[in-house]
Formats: sequence, C-alpha cells, structure tokens
Amino acid sequence: MSAVLVVLGVIAGTALLLLATAMTLLVIGIRTQNRRILGVVRRFNRSVTNRAQLRTAGKEGATMGLLHHRGRASGRAYVTPIGPSPEPGGFAVVLPYGPDTDWLRNLRAAGSGLLRFDGRTYRVDRPEVVPIGETVLVEREAATIRLFKVENALRLRAAEVTGRAADEATPAP
Repeated sequence: MSAVLVVLGVIAGTALLLLATAMTLLVIGIRTQNRRILGVVRRFNRSVTNRAQLRTAGKEGATMGLLHHRGRASGRAYVTPIGPSPEPGGFAVVLPYGPDTDWLRNLRAAGSGLLRFDGRTYRVDRPEVVPIGETVLVEREAATIRLFKVENALRLRAAEVTGRAADEATPAP
C-alpha cells in the first residue's frame, strides 16, 4: 500500500512541477513578448480556450465579447473572443500578446468590425493601439498589467447597432 502512495505522490508532484513550469514560461513569454512562446499560447487559445469562450461570450452578463472581423488577405469572416472594457465613446482591450495578433491586424486593415458584448451589438472602428495608461484598463486590469507587464491596449470607437447588422452578429442557438 505504501508503495502505491509513493508512486501517486511522485506522479502528483511531477504534474504540479510541470504545471508550475508551464505557468512560469507563460508569464515570462508574455512579459518578454517572446515570439516562440506567444505562438504556442496563441495556438492553444485558438484551438482550446477560444472555442470554449464562443459559447458564452457576447451574451448578457458575460465578461467576454465576440469581435466579428474579416481576414485582411482572404476576406474570410472570423469571430474572435476578446475582453473589452467600456470607456467613454467605446471600448479598451488589453493586448497581452502585443499589437501583432491576427485579429487585430485584420481589424486594423478593415478599419472596422462588429462587437457583440453584454447582449448588445456595436460597430467598432478607428482601432488605435495606445499606451495602456491612457485607458480605463490601468485601474480595472491592474493585476494582469503588472503580472504580464502589458504596455499597450487597443482603443475602439463604438456605436450600438440594431436591426440586421445586430442580428448578423448574434450567434445562432
């Protein structure tokens, strides 16, 4: 019996060590904007985290929104979960991976998109990367900013839309 407990203890300890190592690499990678680590994190988020968030993002009471945008080269329609924070005239979004994410490059190329947030739909435009200290995020996301050493945010001008445009941005049940 004690041999089984020792083996289970070693397995549990190894799992915790691997998790701690992965979390440390994540924080260091984002803090230093390491392209290799950011690439791994982006791929993981695209295939795992984002898929889970698509179920609830954009709905009333959800903290995440859904950004509808078009591919800058392909013209393909994309939906990306993002974490917008309302501010006067629009929204601010933390950019922990920096300003070179595909969704942001697409939005900047198009100049506008639709954001489904808290059960409402907004036309967002004038995407502008700004120092995070110039946004409401400096207070709301202080822990994230410090942990990941985030320097930039995205500022979006927004206007609520209704009718057909709003219906198009509402995911089917």
